[in-house]
Amino acid sequence: MSLTLCLVLSPFIAIYWSFLCWRIGREWRRFGKDVLTVFADSPSCQRRMEQILPLINSRSEFLNWSKRKTWNRWSIAAQVFRFYSFLGPQPFRLERCLPVVFVFRRFYWPTTFSFGGLRTTEAQVIDRLKPELEASEKSRIPDASV
Repeated sequence: MSLTLCLVLSPFIAIYWSFLCWRIGREWRRFGKDVLTVFADSPSCQRRMEQILPLINSRSEFLNWSKRKTWNRWSIAAQVFRFYSFLGPQPFRLERCLPVVFVFRRFYWPTTFSFGGLRTTEAQVIDRLKPELEASEKSRIPDASV
């Protein structure tokens, strides 16, 4: 049953994914945005945000997890987070793993970085984030037609 459901829904998921990619290109990349950051109002998240904010501030869209009930469900940021959230920490763990950073490179599936993991330190996550941001920066091609 579940395999049949996956096969039936996969074209719709692919179409929705293509639509989100198009919206990311049209609404974010055009303005130099290629990162989505989900954060919370907790002290541990604010401390981590202070470390990564200089890396992502000018190129990120931000969502406050603490105010998720007020998110506009039609905003590109909320739709992208909901679609790609299975890549990051599961919802029951999300609060202590924030911030979660999604880096979108042209023609690639987004790379997800989250904190609070058992096997990685904050410094290791930031060290992995820096080269990904550089690669994403290189993949940005100014395209006025988008």
